[in-house]
Parts: sequence; structure tokens; C-alpha cells
Amino acid sequence: MIATLYLEFWKRRNVRLAWWWDVLHFEKDERTRPQWYGTTVKRNPVTHRNEAHFPASLRRLILCGTITVMLSAMLIVVATIAGFIVVNVYLRWYFDTYLPDYDQYAGALSALVSLVVMTALRPCLVRLSKFLTDLENHKTETMYQDSLTAKNLLFDFLNTFGSLFYIALMKIWIQDGKLNIMGHTEWHDQCLYENCMLDLTIQMAVVFMGQGFLEQLRNFILPFWTESWRKSRKAPLNAESTDMEMNTAVSSQYEEDAKLLPFGMSDGFTDGYNGTVIQFGFIVLFAVAFPLAPLLSIIHNALRMRIDAYNLLTKFRRPYAFQAEDIGMWHNWLEAVSYLAVLVNALTIAFASPYFEANYLNLLGESTERQWTLRIAFILIFEHVVFGIKALVAWWIPDIPYDVKHAIQREEYINKGELDEADADADDVDPDTLRQNMCRIM
Repeated sequence: MIATLYLEFWKRRNVRLAWWWDVLHFEKDERTRPQWYGTTVKRNPVTHRNEAHFPASLRRLILCGTITVMLSAMLIVVATIAGFIVVNVYLRWYFDTYLPDYDQYAGALSALVSLVVMTALRPCLVRLSKFLTDLENHKTETMYQDSLTAKNLLFDFLNTFGSLFYIALMKIWIQDGKLNIMGHTEWHDQCLYENCMLDLTIQMAVVFMGQGFLEQLRNFILPFWTESWRKSRKAPLNAESTDMEMNTAVSSQYEEDAKLLPFGMSDGFTDGYNGTVIQFGFIVLFAVAFPLAPLLSIIHNALRMRIDAYNLLTKFRRPYAFQAEDIGMWHNWLEAVSYLAVLVNALTIAFASPYFEANYLNLLGESTERQWTLRIAFILIFEHVVFGIKALVAWWIPDIPYDVKHAIQREEYINKGELDEADADADDVDPDTLRQNMCRIM
């Protein structure tokens, strides 16, 4: 419900900002990327000019290769999740056998191992995404960024949430069965206290807080380390200068600013937006297992804003401005996650919640068929009710605020020259004046 309200109000805010900055139709008239190239020359049916053309058949061929490589990379990520399962099972067996008094720490230790693997694998996936997106030869910057964002988020979601999905939705089905893992039939992937909710809580707490801590540490330490490294490389060159040159040379402000670190699009805005979407996924998908996640997100975002502001003012050059009609693929992913969260939460409550098991399933006795019937009935009722509420809220809240809608219509009316002299004398308001008035509302 909160996620739906957040997205609906963001749509309104996005339209207001797009109208204010005059980019409502930016993608329609967007310029071609300098990196784009054509392999043939074809007559444009609109402009009637011979223009460079990239054949659709070649694009589809490249797309098929991209999908094949992405599927292979996703299989590697799935293999790391399988490795996490093996490590978790081994640690549980080791602690139960040799350290029975500390067996509750086995889950936290396996979660730390999973966090290390996620962190090490992510840079490789980011580079692969950029390489594949460059091969696709997108014509506009919006198309390029949307494709790159989709790949990064797909890899990040599988890499980050794969183990959580396994614990929440799959572990309960295999914990009672006998597994033959690496020749050891005595290894069992069982949930703590015969319920997987605690395992899910431990895994999410470690991954969520660990990723947040590592992100803050990277944003705070990396600029200082990079700046120190660059200064150490320039030190021998400065030592060769004479004392007179050092005393007479006075650097201007723009020369000092040029020595700062470049603020890249990929390691600046993109990583920040991807991290926000992943954080949104933690909250809406698995907040039922870790209720402290929203509070920790607020603290994390407050610290990140201050650290980013400090870095932008003191460590990085001024970023280049990029026009955009909206936040692009990130909004599509937020919408998809909000719908996926309904089903995931329903399944988590039905199959992993101790409260649901103690208060509802146990009342039915040992009958497996009745328990299955109750679980399926709960999932269907839950998702239908929540989806209905989401649809009602989305219908009730208009995507475009009425004042912005009327201002857009008024601007189009004026631009078409449909005002007669009487109307012009009565109300000669130009679009710039409308924007100035709207600025007071914003």
C-alpha cells in the first residue's frame, strides 16, 4: 500500500518537474548518441534524406548474443547461490557437531560469506553489462541508459535476493528430505527452530546492513584514497620544479577544480539509483522478516546525502547536466517490484511465518491436505485483495496533477495561436509566465 502511494505520488512529481524543465517530449526529439554508428545508408521516409542506418536484422542478431551471454552470467550467479547453500549446510553441520553451544551463529556466518561473494561478483557483472550494452549500439542516450539499467538491475536482483528467495520460498520444502551434498548424507539444510523465518531474518539483516555499510565506506573512503594516490603520482613532477617557479606560480580556481576527481555517469548517478531500487526491494519484499529495514533505510539515506554532498563540493568536479524525460527504467523496475512484493509476502507468510503456523495451521491438526488448502486460500485472498487496493489507489490518484494538466493545455493553446485578439487582450499570458507561476506552487 505504501509502495503504491509512493509510486503514484512520484508520477505526479515527475510530470510536474518534466513540464517545468520543458522535457515532457524530450525522448521524441532526442539527439543521436555520438557513439552510435550506421552500417548502411538508407533514405529516411520522414525527412526524405539519405541517412546512416543500422539494420534491424543485425540488431536482433546482437540482441540474441546479448541474451545468451546474460543467461550464462545468470547461471553463474545461480551457481554462487548453490555454493551459499553448500556453505550454509556445512557450517550448520560443523557447529552442531563440534560447537553445539554456538550453533545459532552458523546462519550469520554463512550470511557473511554470501555477502562477500555478492560484493566480489558485482563489479564483474557491472562491467559485463556495460560491455553488452555498448555492443547493442543504441541510437539515443535514453535507450542506452535504459538498456544498461535493466541489465544491472537484473543482475543485482538475482545476486542480492537469490539467497533470500531460496530461504523464504524453497528451503521449507527440502529441510526434511535427505540430501546427498558432496557425498555427505548427514548434511541437512534445516531451518532454525523448525521455522525458516528466523533464517530469513538473519540473512536479510546481514546482507542489508552489510551492503549499506560497505556503500557508505566506499563513498567516504574511496574519494580520499583516489585523491591521495593521484597526488602521490604528481609529487615527483612537482619536486623537479625550482623554488622560484613554485613561489611565482599561482593557480586559479578553475585550475584547482580541474585537479579534482571526475564525476562519472556510471559511478555516480547510476550506482546511486540502482542502490535505491535495491533498497526499495529489501523493504517491500522482505520487510515482514526484518521490520527494522525501513528505519535503517532512513538513517542510511540521510548519511548518504551528507557524504555525497561533501564529495560533490570538495572531491569531485562539477557533474555534467543530462536531460531526461523521466527516471526511465528505474521507475519500471519499481513498479514491477511493487507487484512482485504482493506475491512474495503472501508466500512468505503462508509458508515461513511462525504466527500463521501457530494460529491457523495447527488448528487443522496434522492433515496435510487441509493445511495446503488453507495456505493456497490465504495466498489467493491476500493477493487479490492487495492487487485490488493497488488498482483502486492507482485509479483514484491521477498521474498528472490538475494544475499541471491545465497549464499544459493552456501552453498548447497559446502555442497553436488559437487566441483571437479579444482573448489576447483579456489574457496575454505566455508559457514562461505560466512556469513562473507554477514555480510558486512547487
